[in-house]
Parts: sequence; C-alpha cells; structure tokens
Amino acid sequence: MYTIVMTACVQPAETGIRVSRSDPQVRLQDYLQSVEAWLAMDDPDCEQVIFLENSGYPLDEVRRLGDSPLALRPLIAAHVGDNAVPEGVSYGYAELGMLDAASQSLGAWASADLLVKATGRLRFPALPRLIDRVGAGVQFLGDARNRSLPRYRTSENGVITTQLLAFTPDFYGDHMLGLREAMRPAMGHRLIESVIYRQLFPLEDGRRVRFRFPVSCDPLGHAGHWEKQYQSGADLSKSKARSLSRAIVPWWWG
Repeated sequence: MYTIVMTACVQPAETGIRVSRSDPQVRLQDYLQSVEAWLAMDDPDCEQVIFLENSGYPLDEVRRLGDSPLALRPLIAAHVGDNAVPEGVSYGYAELGMLDAASQSLGAWASADLLVKATGRLRFPALPRLIDRVGAGVQFLGDARNRSLPRYRTSENGVITTQLLAFTPDFYGDHMLGLREAMRPAMGHRLIESVIYRQLFPLEDGRRVRFRFPVSCDPLGHAGHWEKQYQSGADLSKSKARSLSRAIVPWWWG
C-alpha cells in the first residue's frame, strides 16, 4: 500500500529563480488536474493522496475535489513550510522544507507504508506498474542519472531526478530529514538532485535502496521552471530510448 504526496507552490515567491509558469491561476489549474487524476486512479494499493502547499494560497478548490463522487481515496490538503529560498540554492530547498514539515506534523505521513512524492503539477500514469515491479521491502526508490560505468560511480558524479521519489516514513526520518541544510552553494551543492544523490549513494544496494526504476514512469504535464511540456517532441524520443535501456542494460543510469 502507498500514499501519494504531492508538493505544490501555487504562488511562487519573488526570487532570482526563473519560473516560466508563474501565474497562480495557471499553476492552480495544473495542480487541480493532477489531484483529480490521482484521486481517480484505478489502483486499490493507493490508499490516499496528501497535497502539500507552501505559499499559503487558499486550498478550497483543491479540497472540493476530495468530495467528488469520482474520488476513489481520501484527500488531505495542508499548508506546510514556506516558499522562501536562500540566495544561490535551487527551488528544491523549499520542497524539502515541505516534506520535513509534513513528516513532523501529519499523522497520515507517519502511518503510511510507502510515500510516493510527486511534483504536484505532474501525473505519472505508469506508477501502479512501477510499484508492482518494485515489490515489498523497498525503503527508497529514485531514478538516478550517472553515465559512468558502475565501478566509476561516486557520490559526487551523479544526480537523482526528484519529480518522483518513493520512501518509507522511517527512511525519510533517518536519512533525509533536514537534508536541505546541505544545499550550500559555496561547496557546489545547490541542487536538490545532487544533494539527495550524494547523501544516499552509500546506501544504494539495488534492493532496499534503489537508484533505478525497473520500468519507465514518465511524467505528463507542464514544467514549472521552463517552457516544456513532457511527453512531446525530443523529450518523448529520450523517454523511449531510456525505456529500452532499462530492459537491455538495467545497470545503466543514463
């Protein structure tokens, strides 16, 4: 059984970070589409959806979706953390802040068997298949990017894509809580993708802590920080090539 955890910022703060999709109403519609899709997803193993928002924007429209007759599972919508980001680090700082706050304040987080963190604007239609393939016993699941051969991989030469992650509540508390404080530009660690990779690389064993999705689980939706729609154009070609590589060279983290 698993719980979807959506991270959202409806009204981005005025920072130096480029946000191409910045209109709150446009962003809200993106989030509403995703909430609706997760609530209606046909997978009995998905117990509930938790929607986390960090700008304080009203969540009335989000919560109304939980009352829809099409909703197949409960919805929890909560304001947690804030959208402040120190100079020089990426937006992932605020996202990790939301997860930290939720882990300390939400009973639904602590009681979940497995938490699947999804960027709130995006949907992942293949998620049920991915969870089925991973099976029981996984404590952390991410999809790494590191084009080095296995023997040349280190904690410093790869990244974890963070649009979709899965972890148990205990694993998050033991290994990821407070991790955003490691995002230090002066040390070259400004991105959430590299900081998580660096922290968890020593734990990766291909079983309980996994850095490679066994099957592709590609996003649908719009990127928030640049003009891009997933599953179109060159992005679709890359997705198909990566999907093929998972079957032919499963050790490749490309």
